[in-house]
Amino acid sequence: MAPLRIKKPDPVFGPRLLGAALMGFLLSVLSTTVFSWWSLGEAQVQPLAALAVWAGFNLPLFSGALLVTFLGYVVDNLSGGIVGLHMLVYLTMFYACAVAEHHLALNNWAYQMAATGLMSMLSPLIIMGGLMLASRQYLASQDMLTMMLLQAVLSALFAPAVFLALQWMIRALQKVWPRRQQGED
Repeated sequence: MAPLRIKKPDPVFGPRLLGAALMGFLLSVLSTTVFSWWSLGEAQVQPLAALAVWAGFNLPLFSGALLVTFLGYVVDNLSGGIVGLHMLVYLTMFYACAVAEHHLALNNWAYQMAATGLMSMLSPLIIMGGLMLASRQYLASQDMLTMMLLQAVLSALFAPAVFLALQWMIRALQKVWPRRQQGED
């Protein structure tokens, strides 16, 4: 039987997690103010969908799940809706991308846009299902499919900007992050 090996800590894990948390908080605040201007009817840009996709591909399972759950809770409180819907949406997006991470790589903007667009289409379905469970009188709008597609396109077009901003923030945090000495393990 092979001995159990302890995995060495990832030197960029701290800046990645902190950068994603700061960017997520900033995007959740801006999504209720600035990004609401960039909507087409009911379809709005979902910048946190891109962050949940990024987290699924770049963060460890436990810490990434905690991060997107917290960000979903923040969005639920800022939006004034039923608490838990956005938490479920972002957690589902995160786990779907974490599973896909074993087979895919988001190494260019086209894949980033495609993954964010697909995950953005999941959001209205989960929210509509949650609203239907919470209130039996809730009926989905007749243009739900059009709204889903518009929202997916808007979020997909915005995804490369979120990915670039995350990379920039992580690089900035790496410059100020304390480094381990060569002899430390």
